[in-house]
Amino acid sequence: MGEMKWTKDQQKVIDLRDSNILVSAAAGSGKTAVLVERIIQEVTQDEHPIDIDRLLVVTFTKAAAAEMRQRVGRAMENALTDRPGDKRLQRQLSLLHNAQITTIDSFCQNIIRNYFHVIDLDPVFRVADDTEIKIMKQEVLEDVLEECYERAANAPEEQENIDYIAMADMLSTGRDDSAVEALVLSMYDMAQSAPWPSDWLDRAERLYLYENVDSLKAAPWLHEMEQFAGDMIRGYLAQARRTLRVCETEGPVEYSSAIRSDIEQLEAYAQETTFEGYADKLCNYLNKARLASSKADKELRENIQGMRKSYMDNGIMQLRDKYFGQTLEELWEQLHHMAPAMRGLVQTTRRFTQAFAARKRDDGVLDFDDMEHFALELLIDHYDEEGNPVPSKIAREKSDGYEEIYIDEYQDSNYIQDAILRSVSKESEGGHNMFMVGDVKQSIYSFRLA
Repeated sequence: MGEMKWTKDQQKVIDLRDSNILVSAAAGSGKTAVLVERIIQEVTQDEHPIDIDRLLVVTFTKAAAAEMRQRVGRAMENALTDRPGDKRLQRQLSLLHNAQITTIDSFCQNIIRNYFHVIDLDPVFRVADDTEIKIMKQEVLEDVLEECYERAANAPEEQENIDYIAMADMLSTGRDDSAVEALVLSMYDMAQSAPWPSDWLDRAERLYLYENVDSLKAAPWLHEMEQFAGDMIRGYLAQARRTLRVCETEGPVEYSSAIRSDIEQLEAYAQETTFEGYADKLCNYLNKARLASSKADKELRENIQGMRKSYMDNGIMQLRDKYFGQTLEELWEQLHHMAPAMRGLVQTTRRFTQAFAARKRDDGVLDFDDMEHFALELLIDHYDEEGNPVPSKIAREKSDGYEEIYIDEYQDSNYIQDAILRSVSKESEGGHNMFMVGDVKQSIYSFRLA
């Protein structure tokens, strides 16, 4: 048989060992084929071969897992055609049905069923489908909101009730609580996508609790916003300079004066590093010069106009309107004003979380979030002083059984799934045995809050 022709980069990631590897490439570029080839080479290599059942291969859907198993099986059958007397290869084919080529949900469920006694979980649980969970959420949430209103009516002076009413007043219109319900469910879903939901809710609440403007200046998210703005402005500046070069070489040259004005402004903005600096410059000194009239070809004019619109109208002006349309003092005042409502939202989300967990426990069901969090509870023992997860005895036992961990469609993994898979890798021992493939452009779908 003719061998597959791999590109230089593909061959590099197939051959590389003793390192965590993340392969990012576009759809249709052969990522999964590379992953399968790497598995085959691990299994069939002459020196230090790995049994197929000592690999963990995680895909996004059951259909993808079945297809992956078939692809690996076909590849081994093809290899056996070339090497009919290879006893080891024959053994690998017999082990294939035991290989852990699975979804993250199935992997978590397997761990829970094997160690349910450690977390005092009823072994006779079932996994509810999405429709059942959606109905259950709605019923529980309606009960929780009704209880919150009753508690507020009976003790309006208590801070928790003041915060709840502040949240309800900000979101509700008349007797319609649909906006409150939607936001509580959204916050619940976001929290559940984090390894430790309660900690995530704590952080969300703290985002609004700043004593004064000086404390807001030290907020990590504000620094991230400043860095983001700087990166974007430098990008727009590069676009403007390219536009000027096109103007001067291809035309229309009459537009060059306005483009130079854009560049001067962008160069001034690029010198700033603080929120106050960006807000001042963008709100008070952002002026878009008019393009001079030109008799150049229509296509040339439209080309420059489109390039300019990209970095001005859709770029720097949107950056201003979205992030810097107010002073830092005004931003702090808004956060301060919204803090009670935010506390109310977090409190209500916590109450819903507890009530929903109790309802599922009474009905003997789990959802996908439960499986991930129970699995993480079984696999992470605690966190060290530097905040790094310390794998449990169960995780170490699992890790001993996996020589390599392969993750397909890695862009669809959220933080908790990543933590689960890292806990059973060799990472805590200083090893590197994770191979991940994905396409960053497909992360726009945000499956399961990935």
